[in-house]
Amino acid sequence: MKEIRMKSIETQTLLNQQIQDLYFLELESKNVLPKFKKASKDYVLKAALEDQYITLNSNLHDLEQLAKKENIDLLQNECQGLKGIISKSELYLEEGPVSDSGILSHIDRINQYKTAVYNAAVRFAKELNYKALYKDLENITNFTYNINDRLARIADNQSDGHILENL
Repeated sequence: MKEIRMKSIETQTLLNQQIQDLYFLELESKNVLPKFKKASKDYVLKAALEDQYITLNSNLHDLEQLAKKENIDLLQNECQGLKGIISKSELYLEEGPVSDSGILSHIDRINQYKTAVYNAAVRFAKELNYKALYKDLENITNFTYNINDRLARIADNQSDGHILENL
């Protein structure tokens, strides 16, 4: 029984850390997305980045509500891994030249990291049998997957266009 309780405490700690990291991820993304949108030359990519911005604002609100309900201090933790990814993205924008392919590459890197953290949070909530939290996190994750899928299709279309141009 003690081992099960210890595992639950450990899993709860991990879940709290994931939610804190997710909040930090969304906040940091909120700062860099407008810069990518401004630098983009492709109107489809600009629209997708605007949609991602709207989604992340919704995610921030949802995470704040979850944290309030679960009594989690969102500002207690900064995700150092994402700080490095964001720094690299901002450096790319500052140093130039900037291309839509490069923007998609950096956005994909951020989103892949974010997706991994969302998946872990969902898994921990499920393991702890927090049905409502699990469902809430799963809904947020689905919105994140949808925008990632849309950006991936844009990247595929750009690659196809580049291949056709070089034939």
